[in-house]
Amino acid sequence: MEPNAGQLVMALTQTGPHGEIFRLNNAVFEIIHTDNGSTELFDATPFDGAATVNLTPGIVTIDLLDGWALEKSTDGGLTFQPVSALLGSPNPNTIRILANQPVFMEFAFLIRQTDGTLAITLGVDSSPRELAGGMFVQSATGSLAATRWAARAPSTSPCTSSCSRSSR
Repeated sequence: MEPNAGQLVMALTQTGPHGEIFRLNNAVFEIIHTDNGSTELFDATPFDGAATVNLTPGIVTIDLLDGWALEKSTDGGLTFQPVSALLGSPNPNTIRILANQPVFMEFAFLIRQTDGTLAITLGVDSSPRELAGGMFVQSATGSLAATRWAARAPSTSPCTSSCSRSSR
């Protein structure tokens, strides 16, 4: 494994709302490294629970290839039966791999049942360790709002060299 490799983690099982277990089976992923265009295939079929792939840091595109099956177990995972499902998340999807960090990729599936529609999402991390990436603040309070830009020019003029920084 490369010393600064990141880990792409994809959950393959998830418990449903009534205790049933859903499993993504026959899952093969095409991983495209956007920086150099290299491609690799990852077969997650032999993995149970979650699949982890070590990747070079950077932007990658993940494509869940045709042939996958979503299966359901009502006996605690002893047997599984295929269910009719639609992939409800973008495919392919792009994600950033960070050095020495796990990155969780999730796939959402829609299942039509006789009593309604059920959405299953594989790959939910309920306690992430880090938030990484860009962020836009549209409004703020407290210390995030401590500084603002005020224009000294008339409101119809764009703020150029006549802008000054002031505190609230």
